[in-house]
Amino acid sequence: MGYLPIFLDLSGKSAIVVGKSSAAEAKARQLADAGAVVCRMDDAQSVAGAAVVICADADRAKCARIAQMARASGIPVNVVDEPELCDFIWPAIVDRSPVIVAISTGGASPVLAQILRARIEALLPATIGRLAQFAHQLRSRIARAVPDPAARRQFWRRVLDGPVGNLVLAGREENAAREVDRELLQAGSHRGHVSIIDARVDTDMLSLKALRRLQEADVLFLDHGVESVSSALARRDAVRMVIDGSEWTGKSFHRELARQISTMVAAERKVVCFQSGGRSGGLEFSPLAMALAGAGVPYEITPVAGVSFEPRPSVGPASHFS
Repeated sequence: MGYLPIFLDLSGKSAIVVGKSSAAEAKARQLADAGAVVCRMDDAQSVAGAAVVICADADRAKCARIAQMARASGIPVNVVDEPELCDFIWPAIVDRSPVIVAISTGGASPVLAQILRARIEALLPATIGRLAQFAHQLRSRIARAVPDPAARRQFWRRVLDGPVGNLVLAGREENAAREVDRELLQAGSHRGHVSIIDARVDTDMLSLKALRRLQEADVLFLDHGVESVSSALARRDAVRMVIDGSEWTGKSFHRELARQISTMVAAERKVVCFQSGGRSGGLEFSPLAMALAGAGVPYEITPVAGVSFEPRPSVGPASHFS
């Protein structure tokens, strides 16, 4: 990353905006929306006391002088359309407060950032902020009811990405609260699941289902010597384990691996295994898939876009993969 994306608390803090352009107007408006005390000026001889400085003026020499002054005072500065004078990049913003999405191209193409913003605007429900507020109100209660961090994360995923989330988005918070109570009563009765994804495909070939499995995974298993760029799309805190049975006899190794995965599933862990296929090419014939089937561990072969696999019935209740 060329820039670290962060969100600043500017509530009640001073923000200086230099310039009379439409860009200056837009920046001042967004700063005010964030709670900053905005000071508009044509020029600045001092920036003391400011939390941030924005310069949106056509006079580049003026902007360079103000940027140097801000940096000398340790104040982050943004100069519109001049990345080399910026300490931070002003992103394109999707505001569904308290949900905020910021998109940046590192100054390479602001128009591309705006195009991406428009696409995300179309995808995000207008009421997504209500869902975030609903979750915030329940955080302390859920933390007490589900003390294990990993189990709590899975609980939140079920709640926010399931019937509860749909009810809140539809404005039916009371019904959603009752559904949360039902989920709490069933806490601990859920199981994890195992998804097998082809390690040979490019990220562009991943289906939406495969992406979802990746982003909810607690543990990733990757074939030794088979690099999968798709694994980079998983959560950063997901445990990544390389499958290397070179010192084992094949069947013994994968039986032990299936046993470990079975324990993870029982503990509600979500597992994704990147495999390169068996001798006949199909993932259902990979040594791990065959070991999981032999051990009675439920799994699914998660298809990728443009690639068709013969469906293999999951071992055990299909509801594990709902």
